[in-house]
Amino acid sequence: MEIDLLLEHAPSDVERATARRLQAVMLTLRSDYDGAITAALMGLDALGIRLERGQPRMELDRAYATVKEVLGQRTIAGLSELPVMTDTRIAGAMAILSTLISSIFTPDGLRFLHMAKMVELTLIHGTTQESAYGLSWFGVMIASLYEDYEDGQAWAEVATALVERHGYDAQRTATLVALDQVSAWTRPMSYSLSRIHEAIRVGHAAGDVGMTCYARNHLVSDLLIVGERLDEIEATVTPAIAITQDLQYRDIELLLQAQRRLVRSLTGHGGVVVHDGDEIVATSTRFWVRLYDGIGVFWDGRPSDALPLLREAADLIPLMAAHIDTAWCSFFLALAIAGAGEGRDTSVEEILTIRERFARWAELNPGTFRNKLLLIDAEKARVSGDALQAMALYDQAADAAESSGFGHERALAHELAGRHLAGLGLAQGARRHFDLARGCYARWAAHGKADRLTTHHGLPLDASAPPAPRSIDLALALRVSQSMSEEIVLDTLVRSLVTDLIVHAGASHGALVMFRDDQAVVEATGAVSGGAVDVQRSGAVDVGRVVPPTVFNVVTKTRKALMVADGRNEHEGPHAADRAVRATRSVLCVPLLKRSMLVGLVYLENRLTGNVFTTDRTTMIELLASQAAISLENADLYGKLVEENRRRETSEAALWAARAELGRTAQLTVLGGLAASVAHEVNQPLSAIATHADATVRWLSREVPDLDEALQGVRSMRAGVDRATEIIRGLRALARQTSPVMAEFQIGLTVRHVVTLLEAEVGVRNIELALDLEAEGAVVRGDAIQFEQVILNLVNNAVDVLAATVRRGRRIRVKTAFEHAGVRIGVTDNGPGIQPEILASIFDPLFTTKADGMGMGLAICRSIVEAHGGKLEVSSDAAGTTFSFVLAVVPSPSP
Repeated sequence: MEIDLLLEHAPSDVERATARRLQAVMLTLRSDYDGAITAALMGLDALGIRLERGQPRMELDRAYATVKEVLGQRTIAGLSELPVMTDTRIAGAMAILSTLISSIFTPDGLRFLHMAKMVELTLIHGTTQESAYGLSWFGVMIASLYEDYEDGQAWAEVATALVERHGYDAQRTATLVALDQVSAWTRPMSYSLSRIHEAIRVGHAAGDVGMTCYARNHLVSDLLIVGERLDEIEATVTPAIAITQDLQYRDIELLLQAQRRLVRSLTGHGGVVVHDGDEIVATSTRFWVRLYDGIGVFWDGRPSDALPLLREAADLIPLMAAHIDTAWCSFFLALAIAGAGEGRDTSVEEILTIRERFARWAELNPGTFRNKLLLIDAEKARVSGDALQAMALYDQAADAAESSGFGHERALAHELAGRHLAGLGLAQGARRHFDLARGCYARWAAHGKADRLTTHHGLPLDASAPPAPRSIDLALALRVSQSMSEEIVLDTLVRSLVTDLIVHAGASHGALVMFRDDQAVVEATGAVSGGAVDVQRSGAVDVGRVVPPTVFNVVTKTRKALMVADGRNEHEGPHAADRAVRATRSVLCVPLLKRSMLVGLVYLENRLTGNVFTTDRTTMIELLASQAAISLENADLYGKLVEENRRRETSEAALWAARAELGRTAQLTVLGGLAASVAHEVNQPLSAIATHADATVRWLSREVPDLDEALQGVRSMRAGVDRATEIIRGLRALARQTSPVMAEFQIGLTVRHVVTLLEAEVGVRNIELALDLEAEGAVVRGDAIQFEQVILNLVNNAVDVLAATVRRGRRIRVKTAFEHAGVRIGVTDNGPGIQPEILASIFDPLFTTKADGMGMGLAICRSIVEAHGGKLEVSSDAAGTTFSFVLAVVPSPSP
C-alpha cells in the first residue's frame, strides 16, 4: 500500500525509480521473482535505461562484447583503482539493476544482461557499492555461459578488492558468495569454504538476512562436496532451516530440507524420501530438490529410479550459474546412466558427452575433478565391456579421491568396483571392495549406508570399518564451535547450544543461565528423553530450582569451572549439605566469560553415572563455553539489528510515501487556505486594468483624443495582464506535481513569491511578516518549487505557533544574508520557543506536536535541503525560534 501511494505521488522520475527499487526488493523477499523483475524494469525505464525480457543468445553475446570493448587494454585486476561514481542518475540505475538478482535462476537473458549493463556503467562512470555485486556475479555468469572460469574468478576477485578499498560493506556478503561459487572451478574447495564461512560471518554482522540464507545453502553444498562428516553437516543445516522458517524464505527452506533428507538417508536417521515438487516455485529450488533426492536414491542402490530425478535436475543446469552442484549433478547423472543399463550404445554416448566436460574441468582443477573423471571413465569402460580397464580405473579413482581428501567418493569408487566384481562372479574381490567402502562410509558418518552394504552383501559385523565415535575429541569441539559461531537467531542458538553441550558432554540434564541487568535468568533447560534432547525455553529467575546453590555460588565467585565426579561421595566439603548435589551423580558447571566479565554459566549433570565429565570432556566444554559467550552476544545484537532494520525500512517507506503525499496535500492546502489571498492578488492587477481602461476611454473620448495618454494606459493594462498571468502561473506550478527542475534562480524572488502567497493568511491572524533580504540578488542552483515548499512550510509552522501561543505583537521575519560562499535563509518567529526535549526530536519522521499533524513536514524539508547540499538547522530560546539553512551561491561570470 505504501509503495502504491509513493508511486502515485512521486514528484520525479528519480523518486519513481527509487519506489520501484523498494517494490522489487519486497517482491523478491516474497519469492515473487516475476513481479520483482517487472518492477525493476519499470524503474530502469523511468531513468532512460531500457532492458527487455526474452532476448536471444545473440544479444547476450553482444553485451559481453560491449564489456570487452569498454574494458579495452585495461586489466581486470586494475579495475580496483576505478574512481567513485558521481552521476546520481546512473547510481540510481545501479541500485535498481542490483535488484534483478531475482532473474539469475530464470531462463531469461536478463540474468546476464543486467550484470553486463552494471559492468559497462561501472567501467564508464566509476564505482558504486552495487558495482561489487555486478562485477562479482558477472564473473559467475561468464563462467556459466562462456566457460571463462579464470576471467570469472578475476572479476569476482576485483569485486572483493572494491569492497575492501571503498568499504562497500552492504555488498560484501553477496560478493563473497559469488567468489565461493566461481572459485570452485579453479581453486581448491578449501578456498571456496573459507569464502563462504566469511560470507556467513559478515552477513550476520551486517544483517544481510537474504544473502546469508543463500550463503548457508552454499555452505552445506560445499560441505557435501568435500565430504565433511554427515553428523556435522546435519548440525549445520538444521539451524539454517529454522532461520529460513522464521524469515518465511520458503524456497531456501525447501532446498535445505532436500540437503538434510540426503544426509539423514545416509546416516540412517531417515528413509529415502522424494519430494513431490508441488509447492516448488523457484527454478533453482527445483534443481536442488531433484538433485539431492536423485543422489539419495542413487546411493540407496537404485540408479534406474534416480535417473529421471537427475535428468530433470540436469535440464536446469544452464540456469544454475556455474554452481559447483551442477558438476555433482553431471557426475551422478553419468553414474546413474551407467548403472541403469538402458542400452550400451546410448549409455556410452551420453556418458562421453558428460566426460568431455569433466576432462576440461580436471585440467583446470585436478584436485577437485580428477577422481570424478576417473570414476566416470571406469563406469564407461564397464558398460563398454572392458572389465580389466574398468577395474584399473576404479582403483585409480579411489586413490585420487583419497589424495584429494574426498573419502565419501573413495567409498563410492570401492562400492562400484565391488558391484562390478560381483557381476563378474568374483565374490572375494567384491567382498574386499565392499568392506573398504563400508569403512569409508562409516568414517563419513554414513552409518545407514554402511549398514545397507552389510545387509545387501553379507559382510561380517566385525569388518574393519570403525564404529561411530563415542568419545569427544577437540577436533569435534572445534567443528561444533564453528557451527555455533555461524548461528545468529537467538532462540535457535540457545536450543542448539544446550543440545550440543548435553550430547557432547554425556550429560542427562543441562541448563543455560544468563545474567541480564545483574539478574540470573534461566534461558533454557534440556533433558535426554527417548534418545533425543528435549530443550525448553524458560526465562525463570529462580535459578536455585535448576542449579544447586553451592555450585552456583562457587562458580559465580571464582569464575572457574567446577566439576563434581560423583555427588554421592560428597560427604565433606562445600557440597556436603547441598541435597541437590548429593542427589545426582556427575556435575559440571562452566562459566561463560566475555572479556573477563561473567555473562552466564552452563550447568550439566548426569543423574545415572558418576565420573562422566573427564578432563578431556571438561576441556572441550570450556572451549565451547568460550565460543558460546561470544555467539550469544552476537545473536542478541543480531536480533536487535534485524529489528532495527525492519523499523528503518518501514520508516523509509513511510517517509517516501509521506513526502510524496505532503507535496500534494501541502500544495492543495495552500490553494484552499489561501483562496482569499488569490482573489486579493489577482484582483489587484484586474482593478488596475479596469482603472487604466476607464482612463484610456476618457482620453480617447475627448474632442481631441490624447493618443499618448491612451497609449500609456494600454501599456499599463498589458503590465497588469502580465502580473496576473505571473501570479496564476506561480500558483499552478505550486499546485502541479511537476518533476524537480534543477536550475539557477534568485533566492530573493522565491522568498517574495511565497510571502506574496501568505500575505492574506498572516493578515487575517494579525501577524507582522517582515522581510530582511540582504542577499536578495543571490543566485543559487536547485529546484525553486521545492524551496518554495520548504519556505512555505517553515512560515506556516511559525504562523501556527504564533496563532496558538502569542496574543499580541506576533512577528515573523524572513531573512537572507551572505555567509562565506553561500547565502543563509532563515525564518524567525517571536513565539515561546521549543522545549529542549522536543527540540531533540523535531526532525524525526512521524514526530509531531500538532493534534492534526503528520509529523513529516520538517523531515521532508530537511531532506530537500540536504539533497541540495545544505543543512536545515534550528535554534530556539524563550525569545523565539529560527529555522535556517545555507545554500551555495552560484559565482557571477567573469567579465
